[in-house]
Amino acid sequence: PVRFAGWVMRKFFEFNSIRSRMLGGFLALTFLILLIAVISLFTLDNIRYTANIDRSINQLQANVLILIKSDNDFFDLGIIDTVYFKTRHSHYLAKRDSLNKIIRNGLSQTLKTLRSQSETIVSDFESVEKTLSLYNSEFNQLEELLFKRGFRNFGLEGVMRSHAHLLENKGQSLSIAEILSLRRHEKDFFLRHDLEYVIELNSLANSLRGKLGVSQQDQNTLRHLNAYVETFNQLVAIHTKIGIDSNSGLRSQLNQLTSQLSATFLRLSEFSSETATTTQRNAFLFYG
Repeated sequence: PVRFAGWVMRKFFEFNSIRSRMLGGFLALTFLILLIAVISLFTLDNIRYTANIDRSINQLQANVLILIKSDNDFFDLGIIDTVYFKTRHSHYLAKRDSLNKIIRNGLSQTLKTLRSQSETIVSDFESVEKTLSLYNSEFNQLEELLFKRGFRNFGLEGVMRSHAHLLENKGQSLSIAEILSLRRHEKDFFLRHDLEYVIELNSLANSLRGKLGVSQQDQNTLRHLNAYVETFNQLVAIHTKIGIDSNSGLRSQLNQLTSQLSATFLRLSEFSSETATTTQRNAFLFYG
């Protein structure tokens, strides 16, 4: 027992020697450095990830805003461009096609880089993708109706104007005062968008039909009158579907989708800001 106790004491002092303590301290320091390096890389990766998401949100939001601005310019200026109605080509439409490709590619790339645990932000990006798809579908319907409606001598508006001018020519069975009364109701509707003028125009047209006989001249006038009224009613239907004001029809649906996009981008921005703040605070606490 005495020898064993002496052997244990010698081993203890050997282990507790300066060399052993230096080696233990070095290993502990090395472990601490490696731990700090690993956590630093993890923190740096989180910062880089957050920065990339924030950049993607900002780029996506900027491109969507440019898209909506281009669409509004098309509704204000593109639909009164005779070149568009001759060729159905508009630089506003070309611009939106280019922007849509950039937005789709950006969304696709961002969704691939999102981490699986970021369920909230993944859901918001998917919501942006779905809402944009609906927005583009509604815009295409609206563009189709606007082209069909026409402008000046093009489309249904051109057809209606041509029959109205033929009714105003000399040799027709109706007086110029009666024709101008029809046109006054027409212009009042397109200026004020009140359906009461549609009723009055159709009522006056029915009254004028009753004045026409069976002569060749009367039948020719009747043909132009019917074509004029029919085309006018088609234009009324198109205007109603487009939206008599910004709170009805396709215009209202586009406004609602634009509001949805704004709300989703607001959530994305808030999420990105909160994530960046949390990452910075954790890094500050750790290094402190």
